[in-house]
Amino acid sequence: MKKEDYIAQILLKGEAKLKNNGWLSHHVFETELREFNGLANSHTHGLEENFGHLDFQMVLPINPSITESIFTILAERVKAGEVFEEGKEYYEIITNFPVHFKEFSSDSRKVLRLILPDENGKTPKDSDCKEPYNRQYEQLKDI
Repeated sequence: MKKEDYIAQILLKGEAKLKNNGWLSHHVFETELREFNGLANSHTHGLEENFGHLDFQMVLPINPSITESIFTILAERVKAGEVFEEGKEYYEIITNFPVHFKEFSSDSRKVLRLILPDENGKTPKDSDCKEPYNRQYEQLKDI
């Protein structure tokens, strides 16, 4: 399959998901150019336009199926009327630890970045938070 056909197929699937669910997610990993300094840019689209809630972002280089599962939990809670805010702790998003959000600009729009704890429950607020979890407050380049 040619690259152009593959990209067109992905865009069509994304449009269908946006139409059916009201949101979709993208998972952008860095290339040899090191655009994200070892992090990633997983994010949603459609939540603000369709549900009046900022879209979400995660910057950890983890499996897209995991980020997709977390985004699905968040989106379903937004659809049910929950509003997530910067600075508050939230439970029942991941097992065993609370998470929080920080507002960032990404691609010229505001997003709520989900800040996940490391395996010891530490976040970038803690001096002993492990790599790469300790870098979740870094501003990513817009690409």
